[in-house]
Amino acid sequence: MKFVQATRWVAVVFLLVAGTRGDDSKIASGSNALTGQFPSMAHLQIDGDFACAAVVIADMAALTAASCINNRVYSRETWKVVAGTTARSPTDEPNGFVFGMHGPPIQHLHYDNCTRQNNIAILFLELEIEHPGSTSVIPAYIMQGMTVIMNDMVTIVGWGHTQAGSGLSEQLRYMKTTFLPREDCNAMYYDGLLSSDMTCTVNEYAVADICPGDMGGPLYAGDGESNELIGMAIRESQCTAEGAPGVFIDLRNENVYKFIYWNCLDCGLAAAIA
Repeated sequence: MKFVQATRWVAVVFLLVAGTRGDDSKIASGSNALTGQFPSMAHLQIDGDFACAAVVIADMAALTAASCINNRVYSRETWKVVAGTTARSPTDEPNGFVFGMHGPPIQHLHYDNCTRQNNIAILFLELEIEHPGSTSVIPAYIMQGMTVIMNDMVTIVGWGHTQAGSGLSEQLRYMKTTFLPREDCNAMYYDGLLSSDMTCTVNEYAVADICPGDMGGPLYAGDGESNELIGMAIRESQCTAEGAPGVFIDLRNENVYKFIYWNCLDCGLAAAIA
């Protein structure tokens, strides 16, 4: 993820945001996360490789974007969920836990690969998250009833590119930005193309991009350290100065919430919903 200085807006198809990059001193690519700072952060690993960001929401479940797993063939032997680490490779940090999956993920039945509506899937963990004495993995609280308004502080977390073509970050990074409701995001950037289950983030002076590799990552309320989850990254930009704000599925949306609740009755979700 990155912070791109924007100096002017123009309307084009899909309403991209145009701006001038300026010198390197004007670009902030977020900050390195500390171990335990975002204890619900995770990622999906397929065949030993990073596939997508994810977020732990229950004792035996995590969320990711349906677009990350769409048309992929599930294998119990090669699909893993990695949590409790800020390193993209779990072998790089001793505090990480690798969880097997006890069955195939459940993707939203009405996921639309073109519009990215209903872009959500549930990953079911093989073992409960129980590590006595460890606070490195804690399910996020889905803030279904929380009111978040324009310009409220929110936090994006991920291992995505820090600039165009940079490749994935080896270290987990985060960035504090501001909330932009769907109605305003549609009017300012997306010309009405965002569906009712989506929302955005934007900064007063810059555009907060969700770059390649950030898909499936969490959008936390406030500074994220209360582990209060309100969204998940579902549409990324190309991480350039001419990029529209990142788009998130709004986990407070009634239909999204119902999808999670009814498919996760037996995975310890009750303690993870506020």
